[in-house]
Amino acid sequence: MRRYLLNEGRVFVNNVIVTLPDGTQLNEITTAGRNVSQDDLHQSKAISIAIPAQFNTVGIVDGQHRIFCYHEGSDTYEEQMKLLRKKQHLLVTGIKYPAGTPQPERLKFEAKLFLEINSNQTRTRPALTQDIEVIVRPFSGIAVARRIIGVLASKGAYKDVFHTSFFDSSLKIKTSSIVSYGLRPLVKFDGEDTLFAAFSNREKKKLVDFSEYPRKKKKSGTEPIELLGEYIDFCSSVLNRYLLAAKLTYGTEGWALDADPRSELLRPTVINGLIASLRLIILNKKPLTEAFFKEGFQHLRKVNFDSYRSSRWQELGEEIYKKCFE
Repeated sequence: MRRYLLNEGRVFVNNVIVTLPDGTQLNEITTAGRNVSQDDLHQSKAISIAIPAQFNTVGIVDGQHRIFCYHEGSDTYEEQMKLLRKKQHLLVTGIKYPAGTPQPERLKFEAKLFLEINSNQTRTRPALTQDIEVIVRPFSGIAVARRIIGVLASKGAYKDVFHTSFFDSSLKIKTSSIVSYGLRPLVKFDGEDTLFAAFSNREKKKLVDFSEYPRKKKKSGTEPIELLGEYIDFCSSVLNRYLLAAKLTYGTEGWALDADPRSELLRPTVINGLIASLRLIILNKKPLTEAFFKEGFQHLRKVNFDSYRSSRWQELGEEIYKKCFE
């Protein structure tokens, strides 16, 4: 992008979107720098903007790469680029929140705005949109599944194996397909083959009231955040019990991320197959106990994992269930 700007003599013509800190001052130009009154904010006029000279005050909602093009670097373009940094080369739309807007509301607004901007442009990484889903629509199936994969990555059979952060090793298992096609059908708030059906909390139907988005008719009352956390804990506990039994009975050979070959249980297709098998266990009213899982997985090596690639996890799940739990 730096080479493009310099070789073509171009600038970016679309606006960068940022949020401005509370201390930002909007000043009249024609009246000796008087602050713009609240009543005049709806008018279009030329003003000057004073932003506090501090670190981490301006939030970049959209345009991070365009801004980064002008960074102080050590590449072959720096001698020319440093001249451009003295000029006004970026158009910016700044958003100033009303005083007292809570941080969670700001974060939710920025996340939603990011999705609105990027959903109609170059496809955003699925893992990133899933992370934003957790903020914007915390009761959706994707958001619940994304939070659960975070728990599985922090403790249990697959600790430190799942890729959940930009800074994680590239050797770790990508999770977007596991979240969308494995966990989401397992943890959604309806169906007899879901962990929701096995969740014994008497108030669990409250989660359904807040699960649809956009909501045609929003239910009254406070979002049951604590109940959602309890459900996520329940799902994570069952999954860790189930996956740990599979790992221990199948064997831990090839479990290291740099192992060659890796264990079959580290393939996303196999992980989704295991999750699909768990749905059949729930559907057929089998116990979700450690003892039942361990006994069933004694037959796991009878499954021919090599026959299943890509999106054939549903068929794999059916074979695991028939050979281990039926």
